[in-house]
Amino acid sequence: MEFLKVNKIVEDLRKDTRLYLPNLTDVIGFSSSRNEYLLNSLVKEMSHNECYLEIGVCNGRTLNAVSKGNEYKTLIAVDSLVKYSDIPIIPKHALFYQKSWEELTKEYFTKKVGV
Repeated sequence: MEFLKVNKIVEDLRKDTRLYLPNLTDVIGFSSSRNEYLLNSLVKEMSHNECYLEIGVCNGRTLNAVSKGNEYKTLIAVDSLVKYSDIPIIPKHALFYQKSWEELTKEYFTKKVGV
């Protein structure tokens, strides 16, 4: 993703001075709503030849927030599910690989990682 696009998204979110932004998802997790909005906006601006890669999914909060309004984007999530016993909530249009990130090879990516 181009630096100027990223910079504009970050600056627009920074100018939003509301103390509270509503969550994009009801899934329990560790992401703040500002982080959800930032990642969701970045993915919205990704080109069709880029994908979103999330390493470490936990319950799926961030992944679900990123997926809102981005149903036609390529979303890839990787988690070995060793640290937490919960099964993450994965959006239907996301690809989930239950493995360690070290096991990922080029074959898993048909597009370059944009975010």
